[in-house]
Amino acid sequence: MLKQTIERYLEIRRAAGFELKVDAGLLRGFARFSMDRSETCVRRQSAIDWAAKAPSPSQQERRLGMVRRFADHARAEDPGHEIVPRNVFANSKRRRARVQYGIRQARCGAVTFVQLSETRSI
Repeated sequence: MLKQTIERYLEIRRAAGFELKVDAGLLRGFARFSMDRSETCVRRQSAIDWAAKAPSPSQQERRLGMVRRFADHARAEDPGHEIVPRNVFANSKRRRARVQYGIRQARCGAVTFVQLSETRSI
């Protein structure tokens, strides 16, 4: 049952324009892992155990995220799928905060750029 639900999920996501080449293989691997445990729905602990098999914390968190997105989708039809938590593994990769400049800073940067380009120092 879990395998069929994953295939339907992949079909819907592909129809929405997502390729899901890597995700498809990993989700199918999760289905096999769950079936080996005789589970027909996503179980929180199984998702964590399966994701923990990845070699690095960032890959573990990525795998868990895939299962979490799938489980959120599957819960719409079957509330037997458990909610998968976020940030279970120590993911050390953090994105830097985006800097937003105001009009003054943008103008100042543009003036500096023009001055440098006139002297050909760029």
